[in-house]
Amino acid sequence: STMVAMRTHLLDPKLLRKIFALYGWAARWMLHMKNQGPEGCRVLAALPEYFASDMANLYILMNRFEPIMLRSQPMEDVMRVVMTLMDSSMLKNASLRGQLPDVLNLALPVASIPSPEHMLVTQQCFTKTLIPR
Repeated sequence: STMVAMRTHLLDPKLLRKIFALYGWAARWMLHMKNQGPEGCRVLAALPEYFASDMANLYILMNRFEPIMLRSQPMEDVMRVVMTLMDSSMLKNASLRGQLPDVLNLALPVASIPSPEHMLVTQQCFTKTLIPR
């Protein structure tokens, strides 16, 4: 009964919207720091890995318990951070490196035919990085 109560509280849509907004802000900040040159990269490298781990765990769990809510949230900045971390040597945790492709997988279109407005089609950073040439 305690688990049911906790799960009910944690899956409250108002709380989830605030959590997604927080992680969206954190992702934008991480991207901003990455673009600040060597000093920004040093700041990012000093961040504990649990920031990225918490973000990955949230998106993976929400895909299991609240997939409709997850798909309604803007994920572009989080996916950019995931691609940045996958492409860098900042992460030392092999388990976390293994979770990041699972998070990136959440960006795939749900339908078998992707929408022309989908972020993987419209965002140049995704098409440049993810499509082999």
